[in-house]
Amino acid sequence: MNGQQKGPFYLGELKGKISKNTLVWKEGMTDWAPCGELDDFKEFFTHLPPPLPNTDHTPPDPPQEVNSAAPTEVQLMKMKTAFQNCIILLVLSFVAGITALAGGEQTRFYGLLLFVTGLTFARVLQGLKYFLNHFKSYHDANANIRWVIALTVIAYTALSFSVKVDWDELSYSDTFAIIVIIVFVGIVLAAIHTVSLLLKLLKINGPEMKYFRAFALSHILISGIFIGMSFYQDETYTPTFFDTVLDLIPIALLATGFYQLRNSVDTPTPDSGNAL
Repeated sequence: MNGQQKGPFYLGELKGKISKNTLVWKEGMTDWAPCGELDDFKEFFTHLPPPLPNTDHTPPDPPQEVNSAAPTEVQLMKMKTAFQNCIILLVLSFVAGITALAGGEQTRFYGLLLFVTGLTFARVLQGLKYFLNHFKSYHDANANIRWVIALTVIAYTALSFSVKVDWDELSYSDTFAIIVIIVFVGIVLAAIHTVSLLLKLLKINGPEMKYFRAFALSHILISGIFIGMSFYQDETYTPTFFDTVLDLIPIALLATGFYQLRNSVDTPTPDSGNAL
């Protein structure tokens, strides 16, 4: 329609919204074809009334275009999975924060917790990428998301293995400078791509973007708060419960965005025939 692909639709959804010249395609067809040439649509056009008598036979108005395709069951399932991953990430982050407050940062449990948290965060980002690509047709943030996913998995994996490292002893070794350089480069790359991703989210329009923009804005503000606090903390500084709760706010907003999106649309129901 208007040179753009729409759909997929179930056959019954198209009745009264297409003309004989509307091009359609379904699985099994080798090419697009006008509706009037297909048996599936015969009954769409065989019961049209004749023109009214004593009229100038003005052609009827063209059929209304379908503004947007209803989300498929696969797309809805992807959003449900993204929401579930956000909830899992919330729980893991909260447990990790409580474990750190309890002084368990040097335990194997904490290391395993960090590793699973990193993998879950990567899955949440994949859900965000799928949403932007398939619901907003927005692909400009793909490279940023891929970079953030890769750096997140590397960082959380490294942290999970570093819980047993004696950093005081390692600081006197020859490899310490190399580790510092690698960590610095990773932090810079992560900061660049994360900020770029968040700024792009703020620029995308649409009512369904409300919570995703709130996620981006809160992430920027809270990260700024933590960076500012790092300049004033001394060696005696220890994380607080407030820090843990503050860190959960962006994840909670992202989870709300996926939840609202999943519930704002209805799963298409079959009318008749196969989906086109």
